[in-house]
Amino acid sequence: MLLRSAVVFLLLFPQPIRADDEAEQRLGRAIDRAKQEAATLIKNVLRDHVLDQQPCIFAKQWSSRAVYVTLAQQYLGLSFYADVSAPHTGTAPSDIIDPAGLTRGHFCSEAEANEMWSQRLANLRRRAPPADTEQSYQQPAISIRRVDISMPVFDAGYSTAIVVVSSMERSARVQIDKVKQSIPTGFGQSFVYRKDSGEWTLIHSTLDYTIN
Repeated sequence: MLLRSAVVFLLLFPQPIRADDEAEQRLGRAIDRAKQEAATLIKNVLRDHVLDQQPCIFAKQWSSRAVYVTLAQQYLGLSFYADVSAPHTGTAPSDIIDPAGLTRGHFCSEAEANEMWSQRLANLRRRAPPADTEQSYQQPAISIRRVDISMPVFDAGYSTAIVVVSSMERSARVQIDKVKQSIPTGFGQSFVYRKDSGEWTLIHSTLDYTIN
């Protein structure tokens, strides 16, 4: 009797079960495609806009800054009226930028970046020459740059994408016998890339904000 009831249930309600499976499969394919395209696209973004890669330059997490709705409407063909972020793909920036794990020292948290900066400041202070000496006017300097990058937001055909990048830089130098830190500077940009003959090419960019 229980077996017969189970068979009847499957005969009466087959579509929702298959629909759920199909939806999961479509989602999985979409995530795989997004990761595949992102790997090539972000490589080109870094080539074009982040040339001075250094230890601790990249955040460990994707940027939470969203693509402005006006850009999404104009270049991605989206019709809703809200800023948009890429869907969750289960990846971190290091998975896309450094899949072989060769430069994992380029990725760190904000706390790790602050600790590294403190160590560099301490080393600079130790190296600062005494005042009123010839060496005191050579003014050695240090700097650290941090870059937050978003997972790309693609259009439906994976032919156009928008990547959001934020950059912040701190610097310090010896002034006479003291270490002077400069005011942090930074900016945020949105880059629109289009895929042409298999190559992601920059077609538009906006300066979203500056810090100085």
